[in-house]
Amino acid sequence: MLSNQHFQSTPAVNFDLLAYTIGSYHYNWHPQIELFWLLQGHVEVNVDGRRYDLKANDLILINANCGHATFALDPECLALRLHIAPAFYTSQGLDLSHGAFHLNSVTTPQHRDYQTIRQILAQLYTGLHQSNWSAFELNAAYFQLTNLLHHDFFDTQATIAYPQPKKQSSLSRVIDNLNQPGYRQPQSALRSARHARIGSRHQSLLHGLFVPYF
Repeated sequence: MLSNQHFQSTPAVNFDLLAYTIGSYHYNWHPQIELFWLLQGHVEVNVDGRRYDLKANDLILINANCGHATFALDPECLALRLHIAPAFYTSQGLDLSHGAFHLNSVTTPQHRDYQTIRQILAQLYTGLHQSNWSAFELNAAYFQLTNLLHHDFFDTQATIAYPQPKKQSSLSRVIDNLNQPGYRQPQSALRSARHARIGSRHQSLLHGLFVPYF
């Protein structure tokens, strides 16, 4: 007699997607994994003391609790960034305690997944602002992206323990004060889509990359 197997899981899907203009030097760290896509311009990104020169369409993934900074080298630099909570992975049985994500189109210019990653980010951005997109469709795109990132870009042999929470120091509090409006102007994806500095041309860039998931 065949046995019946029943599986039930309800992972919490909770992500933060932000389109914004990059300005002066902005340093921070946070407990989320950050996927950064430069849409336009030329930006210097510093991750734990290592500098990377990003140009339009470059991608970089920053591990949780890694100090990082961005600095615009062009007058108008536009980016889309996604924050992923490590708990999304760990609550579903994946171990992130050893190893790290390695995704950087500056150091590795070619990868079969890059265009797919851009397309899914564009899908998420578009789906959040189209009333005909269901939660199921957004969840499906998010699961596809997070699975791809873990499967193809998480290195279990990396020597850096992951994650390593950092306590806020007096220096970081000074940096927080410097990172007030005027240094960087983040805005919601919806506001960004309407903002003159994003403009229809950049909306078209995202919509042009949009490929329906279904």
